[in-house]
Amino acid sequence: MENQFYRTRRESVDEREEQIANANPFLTQVFGTMTIGLGISALTAWWVANSAFFDSLLYGGGIFRFIVMFAPLIFVFFFASRVHRMSFRAVSTSFGVFSLLMGISLSFIFKVFSMGVITETFLITAGTFG
Repeated sequence: MENQFYRTRRESVDEREEQIANANPFLTQVFGTMTIGLGISALTAWWVANSAFFDSLLYGGGIFRFIVMFAPLIFVFFFASRVHRMSFRAVSTSFGVFSLLMGISLSFIFKVFSMGVITETFLITAGTFG
């Protein structure tokens, strides 16, 4: 006579192994997408920080700096209300736009911190997602 507990436990282990096998490719894709988004944000932040045009807009006073400051937050609220009705292409494009906005918003980091500290931080973060 087979032990009922053993059979139930074995089925549970098999289900768990199947769940892990299904989750790994998904998580690899998610982390790859986050790495790309981080790269877009980092390059945008570097470019904006080294641009005389954006430098005058962001640090010269005026309303543009407040737009840049709050744009990512507004975008998140807007995106969250529409994400379930959007196509995959629209979601991907929106993620790219959000990455650009975050890069613009975080460009002040290049004015405050040294390039070595920034590089180390971005590499550690990219390594976490990659």
